[in-house]
Amino acid sequence: MKPLMMKMRTDCLRFLLALQLLVSGLFKLWHELRKGRRISGVKHKPS
Repeated sequence: MKPLMMKMRTDCLRFLLALQLLVSGLFKLWHELRKGRRISGVKHKPS
């Protein structure tokens, strides 16, 4: 493989990894906010 192709591939993988981390972080934050909001509101089934 050409060096440029390898660099492009690693950059792409790094970008995908960062995107995955960002998405999981946002999902966790959203989940926490929903959980926090629900405590003061409607009672839900205990997990």
